[in-house]
Amino acid sequence: MSSSFGDIVAEETLFFMCDMQVKFVPVMQHFDDIITVTERLIEGGQILKIPLIVTEQYPKGLGNTIPQLNIKHASVFPKNKFTMFIPEVEEIIVWKNPKHVVLFGIEAHICILQTVIDLLKHNIQVHVVADACTSRNLMDRLFAFEVFIYYIYFILMDLFLI
Repeated sequence: MSSSFGDIVAEETLFFMCDMQVKFVPVMQHFDDIITVTERLIEGGQILKIPLIVTEQYPKGLGNTIPQLNIKHASVFPKNKFTMFIPEVEEIIVWKNPKHVVLFGIEAHICILQTVIDLLKHNIQVHVVADACTSRNLMDRLFAFEVFIYYIYFILMDLFLI
């Protein structure tokens, strides 16, 4: 990673939205708030022309992305894994070669966390939008954010202390 760690440039960025699906609406903590922030992110990404990658976890059983989110311009992929790093998304990453991914969605302690790990393994800086991520219970959500902090700490250690 370069010394510009954390500097986001629109042309070098992808937005990843994970599993914001119909069946999750009644069971996720603070889902209405998460949707509001997600709508802003999607709109901002469109203005800045940042590509939006959307995944849907097992859409046959969990439904598609909630209709109020405007994902008409997005690349949408079904998945059956606990990561957004699926072959179709990997192809986009190879093609676009992003330095940054702005990540939001559900569930923070499973799919968001695993996606963070997979992106970091591929030397992509990940920016998790905390107020656009949630889980079924707040303990899991907070645990995920704590793990993100540890990952950032160790990345910064590698950048500046070695």
